Amino acid sequence: MQMVKKIFIIILAIFLSIIIFSPKRELYYLLEDKLKDNSIIIYEESIDDGFFSLTVKNAKVSYSGLDVATIGELNINSFLFYSIVTIYDVSLSDMVKPLAPIKTLNIKISHNIFSLNSLNLTAQLDDILKEAKVQMIDNKIRVEMSDINGTKYLAPFMKKGEKGWYYEKNI
Repeated sequence: MQMVKKIFIIILAIFLSIIIFSPKRELYYLLEDKLKDNSIIIYEESIDDGFFSLTVKNAKVSYSGLDVATIGELNINSFLFYSIVTIYDVSLSDMVKPLAPIKTLNIKISHNIFSLNSLNLTAQLDDILKEAKVQMIDNKIRVEMSDINGTKYLAPFMKKGEKGWYYEKNI
């Protein structure tokens, strides 16, 4: 029994060491580089990395040189098997507001290693809470939602399916 305890403690210590000492800041910069390839630039942010998380505050986002949003806070928590990205206080620029008239926007994205091709997305748009599943299969991104009530600006992009509404795009 003592041997089993020692093995368990060693495995737990290795697991925690991998999480704590992972290069979170460098992974964030790698993400920024990948976004830059698609004309999305994040700038003027302050970055703070903790034991289990990375926090980005007061970031501005531009697409093709045009400011589109300001992010109050972005938290990235990774536990190897399960990761959560939470984005608080997203303010859309005046240029984007006619397309999506949202005052407050908070987003939570979760992913686990057992379903590699899908993400769960929860968005709070003003007083409306929406949940979606994002799947990446066969060079397609598919976003599925059970309903789009209260979010009429999504209707032109979504199609009605068997299980609710969906959006597909080839990549």
